[in-house]
Parts: sequence; C-alpha cells; structure tokens
Amino acid sequence: MDPSVRVRPEFWQDLLDQSDWYEAQQPGLGFAFEQEVRTTIGKIARDPLMYRAYKGDLRRVLIARFPHYVVFVAGKASVVFIGIVHAAREFEVWLDRRQSL
Repeated sequence: MDPSVRVRPEFWQDLLDQSDWYEAQQPGLGFAFEQEVRTTIGKIARDPLMYRAYKGDLRRVLIARFPHYVVFVAGKASVVFIGIVHAAREFEVWLDRRQSL
C-alpha cells in the first residue's frame, strides 16, 4: 500500500520562490526546476523509507540538476513534504518546521 501524502503550504511557497528565481535567471529554467521537483516527489512518494533520516526523522533528497533538497518526514503509512532548501543554506529552518507538524 502506498503511503498517504501531505504537502505543507510552506513547501509550495518554497517551490514558487525558487522557481521564480530560476526563471528570472534564464527563461524556462523555472519550469525545469518545477519538473525536477515533481519527479523527486514522485520517487519519494513511491518508497519514502528508502531515504535515510538526516536529522531526527527529517529526510532529504537532492533534486537532480539543482543544488536543492526536498525535505520530508516519512513513516510506514504517510509522507509529509515540508520544504525545499538550498544545499548551501542552514538546515535548522526546516527543523523548526518539523516541530510545527
């Protein structure tokens, strides 16, 4: 059975912010970023526990072609997508988001 999937509103805001930034750098790059994020989400949703925990129960997966991670919490029955973080940024922001679940 596939786990239930929830996406926090902050995740969508992160996606829009980063997509807009990439689109401003080069037309079409924002769309490419969104596609890679969707592909990453699909892989995670199919088998979220195959990705190891990074900090506590937070997990992260690097997005192909971009220096960003998809951050999520997973259990046997559910996965919650929390945010998208640049690989060079502090991870503690997403630790705070985890506490508000």
